[in-house]
Amino acid sequence: MTIKEVEHNQLILCGYGGSITYGTNNPDSDVDIRGVFIPPKSYWLGLDSVEQVTDQLNDVVYYELRKFFNLALNANPNILEILWLRDNHYLWNKVPKHLQKFGKKLIENRRVFLSKKVRHSYMGYAYAQFHRMDKLNKNVGMNQKRVDSINKFGFDTKNSMHLIRLCKMGLEVLTEGELFVFREDAQFLRQIREGKYSYQELSDMFHKYENLVEEAYVRSELPSKPDVNKAKELLTEMVEEYLFARED
Repeated sequence: MTIKEVEHNQLILCGYGGSITYGTNNPDSDVDIRGVFIPPKSYWLGLDSVEQVTDQLNDVVYYELRKFFNLALNANPNILEILWLRDNHYLWNKVPKHLQKFGKKLIENRRVFLSKKVRHSYMGYAYAQFHRMDKLNKNVGMNQKRVDSINKFGFDTKNSMHLIRLCKMGLEVLTEGELFVFREDAQFLRQIREGKYSYQELSDMFHKYENLVEEAYVRSELPSKPDVNKAKELLTEMVEEYLFARED
């Protein structure tokens, strides 16, 4: 299955991802696009299967609906963000008009996926960023600008920007029950990427947020786990309506 096939009659939700949605992009930033699609009947009733389709650079990623639900129910940060974009960051022009209602239904029901699991997912991603902040991993090794950042500052400043962003976003979800993808603190995050903060300062920030997140986790009014039964009902309803509509 190709991206063109998905965009032709399967894509139900599409929007920007990454730095554009955070407000931290610059002229050199990649343009990431993320979306959700419902595969045709043969993928539900036959032997075919698909979880996602991507372009060669992984700048465009479309997730199959079931995979999207599973990742969202586990509070995957990259997946949840798709449901909380600013209006102008959605790309409805890429979604066939008769399928847009399905994407909008996902957005309308986005709180089904929110739970205290965000503590584990957001901080899990943050821990990973922290532990490789001063190391050349395989992805950084392919990006000369990030190699230069490590050579200049002693650590990957883009990595550290995402570290703090993840901590703050996870904390906000636990305390406010809302995911703020577009960052009002974008200037602060860009300063981190520009190397305005030392490794020690960022390490101290991280440990401060660790404690804040743990405290917020205890006090949070979010459910411990998402409502899986409600999510199953939503998934079934969407698939049935989609397949029936295709038969008209």
